[in-house]
Amino acid sequence: MAIDTQAVILCQMMMRREVYYSAALRSGHFNEGPPRRVFDAIAKLYHETKTIDTFMMRTAIDEAAFNWYREHVHDAVPSDSNWKYYRDVVAADYRKRRIAEIIDEAQSRINDADIGDWIMHEIARAEDASGADLVNQAEFIDEYVVEIGERKKLAGRTPGIPTGIAKLDGYTHGLQKRRLIVIGARPSTGKTALMTTLAANIARQGIGVGIISLESSRYELTERMVANIASLDNEDLATGMVNARDIGKLEAVRKQMADGAWNVRISDNPYLTIDGVRARVREMVVAHGVEIVFLDYVQRIRPKDANQPFRLHIAECSGELKSLAEDLNVPVVALAQLGRDAQDKRPSLSHFKESGQIEQDADIAILIGKSDDGVVLDVAKNRDGRRGGVPTRFTGAFMRFSGRDDEEFKVGS
Repeated sequence: MAIDTQAVILCQMMMRREVYYSAALRSGHFNEGPPRRVFDAIAKLYHETKTIDTFMMRTAIDEAAFNWYREHVHDAVPSDSNWKYYRDVVAADYRKRRIAEIIDEAQSRINDADIGDWIMHEIARAEDASGADLVNQAEFIDEYVVEIGERKKLAGRTPGIPTGIAKLDGYTHGLQKRRLIVIGARPSTGKTALMTTLAANIARQGIGVGIISLESSRYELTERMVANIASLDNEDLATGMVNARDIGKLEAVRKQMADGAWNVRISDNPYLTIDGVRARVREMVVAHGVEIVFLDYVQRIRPKDANQPFRLHIAECSGELKSLAEDLNVPVVALAQLGRDAQDKRPSLSHFKESGQIEQDADIAILIGKSDDGVVLDVAKNRDGRRGGVPTRFTGAFMRFSGRDDEEFKVGS
């Protein structure tokens, strides 16, 4: 007989109060009828008392629900040791049901102008219903100690994803999971070139990279990355002024990108709202194994409500990007434009255009500025580390940033 996962998790909730709270499931996660009524009774009783037994359940639910409880829940499993597995199955089944409901409801909304945004918003809400956000610290400490052991194995190497710019990694310890990293700059000062440099450096390590570009097309981004990797003049690629030697380099890059280890996913839809961005990022991470996501750039995300003040729209987008990094356990690197008051001066955090919320939500903020002898990446905010300037060399022809003391980036270096 197939295991009734809803009955199992309900049994485990009754065994231990902490399972009920840590699983963080809601009434809607359970099928209508007895399973949902049993869950509602457990929730009500736990809010009134510390323990639950069969007698208390008998007084809290109707006869049909109690009969189902006795037959399916009471002795469903001998222990609560694997409750997380059953919680995840119940949450996944709920998401499937909810998505089916969304598809049905979409039929009645088919003529709505915002039907696409509505679908992506509802699917994002269904995907967020994992119920895994509440933990018992006494249990989590074991996971933390294991994590420290894994860091020890690194023997001093960066715990995050290396950027290929050694001094930048020295400040940030690499681009780490759950972090929102914001790169701020004035227009035409290199923020997209920095993004494609980092993306190329990371992809060459065999790490999956996602790029959501609201400004440049997939062809423009590919051209920049090819120029970067092959040391080919970006202008020559754009105009077709390439010689036989250049074609040889281009073919080498083609083979590298066609290799199974190369995993760069690009979305270049310029009309995405923040719900669309969420949907693309989730697809990249969950379906395609992406381990870091870049967004170019925050102020180009389309508002869902044309009447909402743009400042509030940007604040909402900033918060959602931070939540995405935490929910999906990946670094999210978001480019943002700085205001006109940053023109011709060293930029600062106060120059983020339209919203100081970007500054608040960022775990790390890197500002691109000029110095007398080149370009400086100013680590102006670093929640977990040092701040300071990283002198870099920008080779415009190749659309490439590199550290002053770094050799040309090589995988494993």
